[in-house]
This record gives sequence, structure tokens and C-alpha cells, in this order.
Amino acid sequence: RMPSADGPAASVLPRLASGARLGRGAFGCVYQPRPVWHFPHCGVAVKAVSLRRRSAARGLAHEATLLRRAHEAGPHPHVVGLHGAFLEGEHVRLALDLAAGDLQHQLWQRRGVLGRREALDLARQTASGLRHLHAAAGVAHRDLKLENLLLFGRGGGGSGGVVGRPLLKLADLGLGIHISQLTAVQDLTATERERLPADADGACREQVGSPATMAPEGRGEELCWYCPLAAD
Repeated sequence: RMPSADGPAASVLPRLASGARLGRGAFGCVYQPRPVWHFPHCGVAVKAVSLRRRSAARGLAHEATLLRRAHEAGPHPHVVGLHGAFLEGEHVRLALDLAAGDLQHQLWQRRGVLGRREALDLARQTASGLRHLHAAAGVAHRDLKLENLLLFGRGGGGSGGVVGRPLLKLADLGLGIHISQLTAVQDLTATERERLPADADGACREQVGSPATMAPEGRGEELCWYCPLAAD
């Protein structure tokens, strides 16, 4: 189920149904819509998935729900902003912050080289965004990788970034999970709890994420119960 849009943005969201394509994936595309009155500078990117791709469409609606939870806990400079979720035509659409690029593409352009200070700053921003998702929103990302770390130009120092360095935001929560969806630790046997942190909020045993960047406890032929917040 799609979360409903609120406020003045609700009436203008359908006008964001077309624009210049920024990229295409296996199940949908991302485009920059034409400017409209509520978004005059169009700092918005729309992610669209066809309703015919039922699993992907459900995933996009799930992502909208988790992002809404994150922003209800308080907007955070290192979590991508959700401007609205809507159905238009045969597509589920999310209106999100428009990024300049992602960390994987930047590293590719720079042949994998980052200065020490810049690398530490990007790691700090990533950790800050994760802390907000975990502690404030109760959400585990479960697909943390370089292409899901979006970059937004050069920071001015007033939005959680460092002057002259890229502002980083966590994105793509389609595989995320809320703690209310986890299996309670007390419902597991002593053997099943062995690998869990003492303060685990819950556990799961699905193998989700990208194989190259998955935590060891979330992969393997014989899956064990693990805490997804710790695995992030």
C-alpha cells in the first residue's frame, strides 16, 4: 500500500509524471521531471516502477513507507528526502532528492582514490545516516553499498556536511526492514540466539542485499538468525 502524500505537494505530484531520463535499471527508471510551482528549481528525481512488475512495485511502496518512518522521526541531512509517493498511469513513483551522483561512480571516475580526510568525512556521514535510521526510525537498510550512497554537490557546512566537500545521503531502502517486522529474540532458542548481539532488537534470516557487499551473517548455504541492524 502506498503512503499518501500530504500538504501542497499532494496536488502537484501528478505533474511530475514525465521528464528527462537519468537512468534505467532492471525494473524501472529514474528521471528528472519538468519544473512545477512547488518544485521551481526541480531538485527532485522521480523513481518509477511499472505495476506489471508486482514484486518491484511492492518494493518501491515499501521503500516509501520506510522513508516516511525515517522522516517522521525527524528529517536528517544524511538520509535522502522523500517528497511524495504516488500512482500515475501504470507506474508507482517516488519523488526524491535529486543527487549529483553516487559514491561508486565518483570512485570509478577517480580510479578508486580518495584523500584521507574526504574518505573519513564520507564514512562519518554514512554512519550518521545509519544511526538515524537505526536509533530514531528503527529501520535496517540491508543493502548498504557505494551506489546507494548519493552525493549532493559541495556542502556549505550547514547541513551536516563539511564546507567544500560532498554531502552524502543514504538511499534505496527497498530491501530495508523495520524492527516491528523482525522475529522477537525471546521467541528464538538459545542456540539460535548465539550469534546475536546482547542488545539485539530482533532477528531475521533472509538472504537479502547485494552479494559483494552483504554481511557474512546474512549469506551462506545455511542461514543463521542475525540482527539486520548490526549487519548494516
